[in-house]
Amino acid sequence: MQDKGLLQIYVMFGCVADNASPEVFKRIPQSELKCLAKHVKDVFLPLVSDRCWTSTGVLQNYDQELLECLICFAKHSSFVMVATDADYDLLGLLSQLCAARKGTKFPALVLQKRFSRLSAMLE
Repeated sequence: MQDKGLLQIYVMFGCVADNASPEVFKRIPQSELKCLAKHVKDVFLPLVSDRCWTSTGVLQNYDQELLECLICFAKHSSFVMVATDADYDLLGLLSQLCAARKGTKFPALVLQKRFSRLSAMLE
C-alpha cells in the first residue's frame, strides 16, 4: 500500500510541476523544494550500492515515477537552484546511479535517457 501511495503522490507532484506556470511555481516555498530534494537523495543514494540495481538496472515503478517527477520539476529554476545546491547535488547523485549500474538489460537504457534528459534540463 505504501508503494501505491508513493506512486500516486509522485504522479500528482509531477502533474503540478509540469502544468504550473513559473509565477505559480514560485509560490512553492523553498523549504518544500528542499524537502523533495532530500527525499530524492534518500531514495536514490542507497540504490548506488544496491545489488539489484547494479546488476539489472531495473527500478521499482515508484522510483521510475519519481524520476519522471524530477524531470517536470527541472523545468522550474527555483527547483534547479535547490537540486544543484551542494547539500543535495542531485546531478551528482544521478551520475553515481548511472555509473553504478553494470547490467546490460534494456530498462537501464531507458533510464539513462531519462537521466540525460534531466541532466540537460538542470544544467
